[in-house]
Amino acid sequence: MKRGVIRTIVVALLLAAGVIIGAVAMSRINARTDAPSELAGPTGNGELPGPTGNGAERPITPVTDAMMLYDIDIADSLSRMTEAAQVIVVGRYTEYDSPWDMSVSPHGSAATDGSYASEGRLFRFDVEATLKGSVSGTSILVSHMYSIPFSVTESNAVVDESGIIRQEATLSNEYSFSVRWPLYIEPEMRATYILFLRHHTRNSATSGLLSYYEGIIPSSIMAAPGSIAQLQSNLIGMPPEGFIEQLEVPGQDRTISLAIRVGPSQGLEDTISGETFESIIGQILSRVRPPSSS
Repeated sequence: MKRGVIRTIVVALLLAAGVIIGAVAMSRINARTDAPSELAGPTGNGELPGPTGNGAERPITPVTDAMMLYDIDIADSLSRMTEAAQVIVVGRYTEYDSPWDMSVSPHGSAATDGSYASEGRLFRFDVEATLKGSVSGTSILVSHMYSIPFSVTESNAVVDESGIIRQEATLSNEYSFSVRWPLYIEPEMRATYILFLRHHTRNSATSGLLSYYEGIIPSSIMAAPGSIAQLQSNLIGMPPEGFIEQLEVPGQDRTISLAIRVGPSQGLEDTISGETFESIIGQILSRVRPPSSS
């Protein structure tokens, strides 16, 4: 019998509460196996095969591979980044503040046991200049997606090649994992950034504080040594097969290989890095505040 191989598509949405994965609740895979031909259809007498010959249940076939596909809006130019952001600021990260549950509704409550369905991380950011929109004060909280949930159910169900269940599962195991969001980049404290943000909804998970989140992907440009602009994105150079995570199955000496694909399969072409930081600021301002015609 072939080992189970799964291909599942999960769609992510940019929601008003943050770059929250709208399909987090959908990232549950019901694993079924590619059954051998003798189990994929009726037997000679028109009946489906039952348990194995000795009366034992069919064994559960373990999953070896899975895929999650996130179809998110990707900005392929400085112009699109500028247009999509409600707020654009220049400044520095000063400290990590706290984690929070990004999956709660605007009026929901955070988990009390420290576990999060979808973890965000809040960082304190000191604003030195505002290029677009307005912010509340000179020190703001910026939310970054950090991890997402993933669960897989392995079973002994028999499914034919067209996806029709020929025999329902009688045995199953479910495993849940917390997977690091592949686009997360740890901010460098005290480095200078341009951030492209959106206003975040207040909720109890963030203690009612007004915070900001990544308004578009990518959402930040860092000033590298020599005041050279450096676009911050793991999509640059993303391998065609996506980001691969090896998930250790609890209590077993095996892993599930999870491929996470985000945005276009070819990744992101970097048209920003290498320019001077000041030039990037000037280009943003020219788009936000175009010169008046005489």
